[in-house]
Parts: sequence; C-alpha cells; structure tokens
Amino acid sequence: MRAARARADTPLLRNGYALVANSALTSAIGLFYWLVAAREYSAAAVGVGAALISVSSTIANLGHLNLKSALNRFLPRAGGSTTRLVVRSYAIAAVVAALASTAFVIGVRVWSPALGFVSRNPLIAVGFVLATVAGTIFVLED
Repeated sequence: MRAARARADTPLLRNGYALVANSALTSAIGLFYWLVAAREYSAAAVGVGAALISVSSTIANLGHLNLKSALNRFLPRAGGSTTRLVVRSYAIAAVVAALASTAFVIGVRVWSPALGFVSRNPLIAVGFVLATVAGTIFVLED
C-alpha cells in the first residue's frame, strides 16, 4: 500500500521540484541581469529601468483580475468549454492590462515626470503597453 502511494505521488513531487528549480533559476537570472545592468549603466538609468519594470509588473499582476485562480478552479471541469474559457480569460486580462497600461502612459507626466519620455516616444509607449500585456499573459500562464 505504501509503495503504491509513493509511486502515485512521484509525478506530483517531480512537478514540485520543477517549480522550485524554475523559481531558483528565474531568481538567479534576474540577479545576474541587475548585476550587469548596475555595472554597465548609470544609477539613474538603472533606477528608471527598475521603475518601469515595477510599474509594468504591478499593472500585469492587477490586470489579470485573479483569473489565474479561476482557471485553476474551473479548467479541470470545463470539458468541451476549455478552449472558450481560456481564450476569454486571456482576452479579458489582455484588454484590462492594455487599458491600464495605456492610462499609465497617458498620465505618466502627471504622476511621474521622470518617466515622461515614455509618453513622448510612441515606440516606447507601444512597447510598454505590449510588454505589460505580455506580462499579464505570463502571469496567467504561470
């Protein structure tokens, strides 16, 4: 009985180990990135980059509207509606993130004049919005 239970738990344990390894690797890559950035760029440039990443991450985390938990809850029982549920969840989260990040870009000169260059350059503005939407999708995927 005990051996059967251990065999049944093995895939679950492997998934857990993979998640831990993924978190450790992501953290190590992030640490390496910031070490290189701090060495190669000025403190002001690193600060502006960190601020933009923080804003984008915050909008992405709020923009998914906790649909990640809804997908975890309802996907196993969705049956034939699985594709529709996933597509609609992703679309809703992407639209919310796009609207929120666009609002940030439009008002950035008011609440953060140091980041005003984002709204002055259309390519940077569009890139910020797209990066934030991609971050939202990543949050749902994760």
